[in-house]
Amino acid sequence: MTKISRLAFLAFLTTDASAAIAADTNCSAASPIAAGATVPGRLVVPDGQTCDITGVSVIGNLVVGKQATLKFRGGTVAGNVEATDCAEVLLRGEAAPLLVRGDVQIRGCTGKLDYGSLWVAGFIDGTSGRALIAGDVECVGNAALCAVYKVDVGGNIRVDRNIANGAPSQNNVSALMTSNLVGKKLECVGNSPNPITYGTNVATSGKIGQCGAAGF
Repeated sequence: MTKISRLAFLAFLTTDASAAIAADTNCSAASPIAAGATVPGRLVVPDGQTCDITGVSVIGNLVVGKQATLKFRGGTVAGNVEATDCAEVLLRGEAAPLLVRGDVQIRGCTGKLDYGSLWVAGFIDGTSGRALIAGDVECVGNAALCAVYKVDVGGNIRVDRNIANGAPSQNNVSALMTSNLVGKKLECVGNSPNPITYGTNVATSGKIGQCGAAGF
């Protein structure tokens, strides 16, 4: 799929994100969701719990509670992915491609575990096109790594005020932005230390702040 056609596909997805919302479904180690299942409404990871799921389709939003961990290994979210004061969020095109029809919003998370506050990636098979976010990606005010790696984003990527906490070792980096195709702006402001990249990002409306540096 070409860059232009992928962006057109993402724009199309934003027009079809509504769905009838059923009762909330909780996900935790004690209440797991089977691989490949469909969740008819909102999926919630309760405070302090861990949800590790593969190839699941969520018809509503996916909400991650305080100090909770989400590992979403391929699948579809019809709404938004929202996490505030979480431990960490992993979204990856792994067992199946990743598709989020809405936004991804990660705020105030601590990233004390494996991946940092946010790791969104489509690289599991070494190619782009495995991770699609139709809306915006916002990673703001986290005390850990924010990584977006080989992802097609229909809206903006905003990476602001994330601070590396040094534990585990990958969290010596505040933000990693690599080989993403961004339909609007890539913005990086107030991250400490400065974000890094392992491959040039393409942003239709430009790269701003720390991500406007050479090589991004």
